[in-house]
Amino acid sequence: MSVATVCWCACAPSETAESLHDSAVRAFREGALDAALATADRGLTLEDGEDATEGALQLLRAEILLQRPDPDLASAALETAHVTSPRLRARREYLRARLLALRRELDEAARALDEASTLAEAAGADDVAVDIRTLQGEILFRLRRPAEAEAALTEGRAIAERSGYEFGLAGTLMNLGMVRTARGRFDEALPYFERVLAMDTLGSTTRYAAALSNAAMSYARLGEFARAVAAQERAVQLHERGQARRFLEQALGELGSTHLLRGSYDEGIPYLQRALDMATGETPSPDAALWAGNLASAYIELEQWDEAERHTREMERLAGTPRTEPLRILNLAKIAEGRGQDAAAARLYDDSLEAGRDDPAAQWPAEAGLGRLAFRSGRTADANRHFERALDVIERTRSDLLQTDYRVSLLTRLIRFYREYVDVLLEQGRVEQALLVTDSSRARVLAERHGMTTSGRVTAADIRRAARRLDAVIVSYWLGPERSLAWVADAAGVHVEVLPGAPVIEALVEAHQDQLVTALADVARVPNSPGEQLYAAVVAPIAKWLPQTDVRLVIVGDGALNRLNFETLPVPGLEPRYLIEDALIARAPSLAVLAGPATDRAERRSGERVLLVGDAEAVDPAFPALQFASAEISAISRLYADAATVVRGPAASPAAYLAAGAETYDIIHFAAHATANMESPLDSAVVLSQGASGYKLYARDIAEQQLSADLVTVSACRSAGERTYSGEGLVGFAWAFMRAGARRVVAGLWDVDDRSTAQLMGDMYAQLATGDTPALALRHAKLAMLARGGVTAKPYYWGPFELFIGASVTP
Repeated sequence: MSVATVCWCACAPSETAESLHDSAVRAFREGALDAALATADRGLTLEDGEDATEGALQLLRAEILLQRPDPDLASAALETAHVTSPRLRARREYLRARLLALRRELDEAARALDEASTLAEAAGADDVAVDIRTLQGEILFRLRRPAEAEAALTEGRAIAERSGYEFGLAGTLMNLGMVRTARGRFDEALPYFERVLAMDTLGSTTRYAAALSNAAMSYARLGEFARAVAAQERAVQLHERGQARRFLEQALGELGSTHLLRGSYDEGIPYLQRALDMATGETPSPDAALWAGNLASAYIELEQWDEAERHTREMERLAGTPRTEPLRILNLAKIAEGRGQDAAAARLYDDSLEAGRDDPAAQWPAEAGLGRLAFRSGRTADANRHFERALDVIERTRSDLLQTDYRVSLLTRLIRFYREYVDVLLEQGRVEQALLVTDSSRARVLAERHGMTTSGRVTAADIRRAARRLDAVIVSYWLGPERSLAWVADAAGVHVEVLPGAPVIEALVEAHQDQLVTALADVARVPNSPGEQLYAAVVAPIAKWLPQTDVRLVIVGDGALNRLNFETLPVPGLEPRYLIEDALIARAPSLAVLAGPATDRAERRSGERVLLVGDAEAVDPAFPALQFASAEISAISRLYADAATVVRGPAASPAAYLAAGAETYDIIHFAAHATANMESPLDSAVVLSQGASGYKLYARDIAEQQLSADLVTVSACRSAGERTYSGEGLVGFAWAFMRAGARRVVAGLWDVDDRSTAQLMGDMYAQLATGDTPALALRHAKLAMLARGGVTAKPYYWGPFELFIGASVTP
């Protein structure tokens, strides 16, 4: 920094007031506020400057003070600034609006911007006009007028692009991205941030660093934690070169918090500690208590009780509000429990319940803590009572809990709670109740990610009825760090089997998928393959509960098992074969979905209306044109002749689908890429041709149209994250269609852009036309591909496609 300061501040004989103004602007944009201010002050001491340059330096000085922020000094600087030109008068009015916005006088700021806009237009000052539109967008958004905010920012973007004002363009793009993140559309926001990151000339500026931070936030929300951390680390490096302490503090805190979300507590703590140190300096930051609270949570997870206690007390000192009192006591209770001080922990948990009578974020962990203590001391009835109370709070208020301020990862803690309760129930032999608790967790996560509420827990009788109605065995998996569980439910009852822990299963799934997708192996013929070991881990233990012949399975997966098509597992024996050859298999998002109320729509097997959409033009390099999509659409359309409506090529836009009357069709088929987003299923999308509203048909848009389709097929699906296959996100994506009214969904775990996909889909629809159910038709098409032999008999070609079913549906 000292070298940079010399460059900006040293005055060579050739320096002028104008050149010093330009140097101060560069320093300001790079966050070197002290250097920028010193350079502007030096320029004001020179006598060679014209009135316009002097006025520009005075306004720049005020802008630097606003950025610090020091509103009183900035106000004084604006009052004394000597401005004569229309351009400078427009900028002064713009800066006055910024000062008003800083003081939260938003209505006054909006009026000042209107005046500034009139002045800038009269002066032809495009750069000022862009800055005005950017600030207008920010204020309008804060006033909860998002449509007007977007219009102002879009206008500013157009002016910036026309005039070549790159720094201003970056500001409009950043804010357009933030408008989308506020609506939860993180994948839509990313292109705006990434365009700023493509501006090489801005690489040393604070806007570039902010774009990194915002992109990182979006990556993290989409589950791409590795990319999030990489972007945040670069943002920290850039902010460390500048003097905008608030930006650096936020970047450090966000990076530390992302590490915590990944479970990397040791890596996150140093960043959070630096953020806390900066936040508690001369000018306390409003986020200081947040960083202290996150540190306390991290140390509790690491069982470092002294540090956890110290930061818990620091959090309370910094927050200083009654609202944090229950959480402070709760932390102290956890610390006492961790130290083995059960009596003290019980008193503190009781105190937390009393202090947080109206705070569910304090209520459920306190009840869970009391349940653990009771179970450890052998008071089983008390333990059950406390766990049930905790579960009741969670189920009544879970959506509100997700808004809790002082949390690192609510879902991580909830999953731990569910595991604790399940273990307690299984210790008592309450197998069915343990299954219902696990499914309550799964169903509510799905519902929240779809912005919905659930109608309550299903009963064991509901599950048995669903198995009887489906004429199938239902298998529900639950992965845990040390042991996993598989519940097997049929019309007669429910059983549970213990499986290896999640790390073992995850490693086997990853290795099996690598053999399928990367090596294109015929894994049934590979001795002791990961797939064979996976069969032994997750299928063999439940085999005794399955019928000897005519096996029909409905699987509810968990974690890594959502990335596995069970049909591709090799079955041990003298003759190599796959599980698909022994069983008909369908998937379901949760038991609650399976056991839901019966639909009043009858099955339709003739005269179907079919909507075929796809063969889209490539818009995004991440989604190249599907070479065989046209053949796929043609093969299916020939089967249905006049009953098929085809929307293809450039015409296959999201708007065209929405206008096609999808609710009137019995079958909807997309021959197109799709992205499945686990964290936010409504941001999952089918990738189509460019239209007026973009090229992605989002699940939230699909959900707004009530479907009546017996079957929806998306033939090429991939993860919205870092995986090459979609897994957990596919479950939520399928449910998005079922939520809209579809009875069944066929979707793929990975892309197979090959002629074989067109043939497989053609075979499936040909079987459907004969009266087969979708499950039978899809299995028939896959077995036909296996029987033909050759390269396409390998599971890479038939293995990605899975059938998802909802309530009261014959697979």
